[in-house]
Amino acid sequence: FTTKPVDLAFYELSPEVRQAEVVKRFVLSLSAGAERVFWFQLGATRAPQGIWDGMALVWGERRNPAFATYALTVEKLKGYDAIQRLNLGTGVSAFQFRRPVGDTYVLWATKPAMVYLPVTARKLRLTDVSGQSAEQSSTRLVIGEIPLFVETIK
Repeated sequence: FTTKPVDLAFYELSPEVRQAEVVKRFVLSLSAGAERVFWFQLGATRAPQGIWDGMALVWGERRNPAFATYALTVEKLKGYDAIQRLNLGTGVSAFQFRRPVGDTYVLWATKPAMVYLPVTARKLRLTDVSGQSAEQSSTRLVIGEIPLFVETIK
């Protein structure tokens, strides 16, 4: 897998890195054959005091940005019937989720990279881990350590 090990407790990471880790762990689990993915701890009643407390997506009444990313990931991959790992270059993690409504790709890299996504779609919808979307007609993409959802638009 091309994801760096996280040696810090989850709660010590920046919100964007936390969001990225949610997507990576979800996608890597599914690509390894898991039929379902459940987050270990959705909520904690107290402030994080250890690594497992820090994995919570909700602390007390406060939702972390990773909570919305978890929901976004579920929505983007909902209904997939096959997963294929793509070889788009060294240090690039690329996964194709085949869905009846159109394929969804999840991409990230160990360092910034330009990749070519081998699709015939005329447009792509790019969505970052915070849910911000944009459309583009080029299948050349710049990716980095933060995962990107790419959907084909028919």
